[in-house]
Amino acid sequence: MNSFRKKQRFVVSTILIIMLVTSTFLPFDLNQKAEAKTSSEIADEISAKQKELSDLQSKLNSLNSQTSVLNSQAYGLSGSLASVQNELKKVENEIEINKLKVIELETEKQLKQLDIEKRKNDLNNKLYDFYVLSHSENDLSLADSLDMDHYWTSEKYMSLLISKEKGNIDNLSKQVLGITSDIARFEKSKKDFEKQGEELDAKKKDLSAQLAQLNGSIYNNNQQGSTLKNQIASTQDRVKQLENEYKAMLEQEKQKMNGATVEEIVDLKPGQYYFSGKLRDLSNGHYVGMSQWGSYGMGKAGKSYSDILKKFYTGVQVTNSAVSDEGTIWVSYCKSSPLYDTPPCAKGSSDYVLKSMKIKDYLANLSEIPSSWPVESQKAQMVAARTYALKNTNNGSSSSPICTTAQCQAVNPDGSGGFSSIVSGTANKVVTYNGALISALYTSSACGHTEDNDKIFSDYSGNGTAYPYLRSVDYSEYYSYWHSAQVAMNGGDKKDPCNYREYSNEAVGWRTNGYSLSDMSAKVNIILSHYGKSSIGNLQSMTLVRTSAGHVWKVQLKGSAGSQTLSGYWFKHGWNYYVPGINHPNFIYGLDFSFKQAT
Repeated sequence: MNSFRKKQRFVVSTILIIMLVTSTFLPFDLNQKAEAKTSSEIADEISAKQKELSDLQSKLNSLNSQTSVLNSQAYGLSGSLASVQNELKKVENEIEINKLKVIELETEKQLKQLDIEKRKNDLNNKLYDFYVLSHSENDLSLADSLDMDHYWTSEKYMSLLISKEKGNIDNLSKQVLGITSDIARFEKSKKDFEKQGEELDAKKKDLSAQLAQLNGSIYNNNQQGSTLKNQIASTQDRVKQLENEYKAMLEQEKQKMNGATVEEIVDLKPGQYYFSGKLRDLSNGHYVGMSQWGSYGMGKAGKSYSDILKKFYTGVQVTNSAVSDEGTIWVSYCKSSPLYDTPPCAKGSSDYVLKSMKIKDYLANLSEIPSSWPVESQKAQMVAARTYALKNTNNGSSSSPICTTAQCQAVNPDGSGGFSSIVSGTANKVVTYNGALISALYTSSACGHTEDNDKIFSDYSGNGTAYPYLRSVDYSEYYSYWHSAQVAMNGGDKKDPCNYREYSNEAVGWRTNGYSLSDMSAKVNIILSHYGKSSIGNLQSMTLVRTSAGHVWKVQLKGSAGSQTLSGYWFKHGWNYYVPGINHPNFIYGLDFSFKQAT
């Protein structure tokens, strides 16, 4: 554990030198506004909400216009569908009429065919009787008994009868043929109507489907409209709430201007001045994002890695990455010291290495926390590291390699993969906000309170743009676990290292050497020049503006030639760059520092 502390101090020193030598660690480019904290931020949120309200109303108006068009189209389709249904009904009636006509003709045809058969049978019977009579053995006596003229008349009569019956039969046969032709005609007509009916039925189904789709769209639009109305009402309520908060914040800030926020105003007079603060170990990190020691405490308390991440990153989701752990990430480092490059070697130099690794192997060789920590704390660290790496390399692009030092994330690219099980236990998991990867910053310790990112990472004057998920978080309920670990590391000393009252004696904290007023003025002006700001002449007063967590947010410098403001973060780094010395005896450790005159 002591080696871990030494490594932390070394890494912090490394970061300070790298950032100030290369001048590449500039204020974050943030693209999302945080939840309002000050009156100006509340005013900005009110403006944003009013724009959101206007956008919602525009969406609702557009949706209503679309719905009106859809209703008109549905009305037209309903008319067309009714027309098709009427036409289909007529065709179905015609089909039934043709069916009945065919049945009628078939019946008539059968009757005529039966009549033909009957007539043929009757004629055959008469011919038979005549034949028998004319050829009987009594035909001569018959002839004798009858008048011969009557005999031949009878034969003639029979001939006429046959001729007439044949004519009747032929006529009936022709009628049957005509009926057959009519049946064929009506069958064809029926088929034509059936085909027309099928076409009309298909058209009916198509129109019904279109109408159903339109009605579905109308329903969805009505649902969306209802949702938009609710959102509008909710946004209107939020605007009213913000307006009340704005009034309250104005009053609160008015009170703060009377001295509640400005904790230390030091008017300078001849003498020695110095900076002092808490124990050095407390100063590791930048106080933004996930506190590693806070994660340790939550892991000890039985919290899951998802609980830990959602505690320190406000309003986020833990989801699956679009890039698999089997994918590739590119890392860059120096052959001489891949883990602690000071300063880093330049791209293209003989010592520069660009290497591709599987994401899972990169993560398995992470060197940010000990493997003895709670498993859920390790998992939280792994998910944060995965998110940070993918965010800063554009999902592993070779054109955006990530360094292997603490300036990015401490990783041993040639390690044996000591965190492999933790990697597999969180496979592909990342942290997102509104569906996008977050800048998953993390810090060693923050004494129970992390900071808003815009209070730490800002422009040189302390004005930053905020991430909504990197807000100040109070994790003091898990502080006792960290304190216990510190007691063990500090030989049983039970004093609370984050309590000013217990450490009022600076001997147990840290302090710089003393500087005369002229030396202090010179160094301050050098720092201002480094950041492109004008000299203030002889330093007359220094005001430290603190955050609610007690960290220095801004350093206001007043001198004989004017006034300047630097962020606490950049003032600290500027100071540390211009006060060289063995073992850094004059370093400002952390942002909880105070400025005092030696007694």
